[in-house]
Amino acid sequence: MPTHSVPSSVRPMQRRLRLFRSISNFHAKIAGLVAKAKARAYKMEGPGLLYSVACVAEADVVEYRRSARDAAAKKRLCDAVNLKAGHTKNMRRRQSQYKRCDARGIQRHIWLCNYPVQRRYCVERLTHLNVLDGGGVRPIVQCSGCGVHHHEFYTCPSIRGLSGLHQTITGVLASTGERTDGRVFFPPPSGAEDIYNIILSS
Repeated sequence: MPTHSVPSSVRPMQRRLRLFRSISNFHAKIAGLVAKAKARAYKMEGPGLLYSVACVAEADVVEYRRSARDAAAKKRLCDAVNLKAGHTKNMRRRQSQYKRCDARGIQRHIWLCNYPVQRRYCVERLTHLNVLDGGGVRPIVQCSGCGVHHHEFYTCPSIRGLSGLHQTITGVLASTGERTDGRVFFPPPSGAEDIYNIILSS
């Protein structure tokens, strides 16, 4: 059977058709990803707790305790701390999960406070967006305990310490109709009461 070549006048139309199909497929993939993200968000949404936790390097704790423990030493310690805001509906389970991130002699996590909320996922996402918009710096490094690259910790100076994080959180709570007076502090960890108090005062 003889083959027929495509007229040159038709070729541009064929190219435009292929381009249109590729763009349509791309949009369909994006729509699918958005739908999955929304479904995941709806599944995660609901009442729970927004919490703050600090990651402290053991070397910085040792250096502080060997120092004069004056205001300058406390500032150096705070400047080395990383803070996180996260959400959960089961705090005991979340704390148990973080035990995998504690590496003896390398780093420890100190639980600071939590806020009861009705829409934990929404509040957490808005908190992170506001922190980033305010100049929050995320030191994304491999966790010495679990090996995961955590994305939700911020350097303490970049968010103006725990007081700055608290200010951001209460602003988000107010804007979303959540309670702003429900903050509850975790008890200080045994053997690290001094570090806990320093971070709370940051």
